[in-house]
Amino acid sequence: MAQSMRDPLFWAALDVANADIPGVGDYCLRCHTPQGWLDGRVSKTTIGTLVDGADGCLLEGQHDAAYYMSPNDYGGVTCHFCHRLTETGPNGEIAPPGSGNFWLDDNATCENSQGTQPGPCRYGPYDYGAGDTRLPPGGHTWKYSSFHDRGSVCGVCHDVTTPITSNGPAKTLILADGSDTGIPMPLERTFSEWRHSAYADVIFRNRMGDDFGFTPQLERGATCQDCHMANSPDPLATACNQNDPGSRAGNLPVHEFVGGNTWVPPMIRDLYALNIGDTTADALDRTVDLARHMLSERSATVETSATVSAPGQLGITVKVTNLAGHKLPTGYAEGRRMWLHVVVRDGANNILWQNGYWNPATGELSEDAQTRVYETLRASGTRPPRPATSSTGRAASSSTSCSTTASPRTTAFRRWASLAVRTWRSARSAWPIRRLRRVRQPWPTTMSSPTTRHCPAASAAR
Repeated sequence: MAQSMRDPLFWAALDVANADIPGVGDYCLRCHTPQGWLDGRVSKTTIGTLVDGADGCLLEGQHDAAYYMSPNDYGGVTCHFCHRLTETGPNGEIAPPGSGNFWLDDNATCENSQGTQPGPCRYGPYDYGAGDTRLPPGGHTWKYSSFHDRGSVCGVCHDVTTPITSNGPAKTLILADGSDTGIPMPLERTFSEWRHSAYADVIFRNRMGDDFGFTPQLERGATCQDCHMANSPDPLATACNQNDPGSRAGNLPVHEFVGGNTWVPPMIRDLYALNIGDTTADALDRTVDLARHMLSERSATVETSATVSAPGQLGITVKVTNLAGHKLPTGYAEGRRMWLHVVVRDGANNILWQNGYWNPATGELSEDAQTRVYETLRASGTRPPRPATSSTGRAASSSTSCSTTASPRTTAFRRWASLAVRTWRSARSAWPIRRLRRVRQPWPTTMSSPTTRHCPAASAAR
């Protein structure tokens, strides 16, 4: 979350979005840099005037500014943003779910179980009432919030629908037969996928063995926080650097928000960690280790079986079981893809046959009719069903795919991402995209090398 404005692929996606619908980047930046958005450096100022900052050119700070520098809009999703979120407005108003629609506490006072304190409140899943031996975070006022104890707080930014404009939805859901449903296009549905899954059922009480000691698991099932904010095993755990070491040992969900990304964090480490300072480089390395653990141990199981169907022919069946609380993969469709890499070796470990090989030198996935790819592609039309993987060239079985034909936008984004992989691997210490800014222009259909982003006029001074 702290790297949401440093991810090179996010900046590529922002350019794609603004090329599709000029100015729509306002919609992306509200979740990726809430500080810059709320402070009026994206679309609307704090006094209500309009500015042209949907491409990120008006943001303050630097990608590699020291961690203690402020303001720095490139610091991503900050502590204060999440912990000042409220489920309803000051008069009980309900914000439309998802898509970065939120209420933020901006009151001068905070009423908690200990009386009236200076505001605004910093909300969390604990109430440090009388007799509570836990130390509250030092340095600011706290207040218990059931909203922060549920997955709903994550759904603010992890359910995304096409923007609703004065002319209606920017994009609508088109069925495979070409008919327009008029329904606003669902772009990301990670929270809704969890909410409609068995993991949201209370039968999954204490599913991962992390019982945090606040709202009973039996009352909420297994939430986003249970997987992505696991309890700290550190005997010196603290809720704040102003508290004594060990003051929250055994009762501190860790704010590392582990997901499935293992190669963007090293990019950010090599590009920016040295100047950011503190323990950023070590933290990003730990993020990669934790992501690999989540992918290999907690996301899916893979079972294989093989039968000799004829002399010289081997039939292979692969079964993948999703263990995540949402679809696998989930989230941003153009940036999420999963596939099966099936390898057959002889007794000397030599490769006899393989399918679904990803070349780390080129960033390209080798595909044929048998390759099993799991993804969502945003476009009209349908892709023919992919036959199940088989080492003999015959289909072990067939199934209908819900994926659709890749759009030019998806193709362009993948070309950029593939090129980014190759460039970073060949020149990690001299990444060409330092400023990550560029004049707004149509997304190129071909690209010989990553281009440097440049904002007009005074951007070089930032």
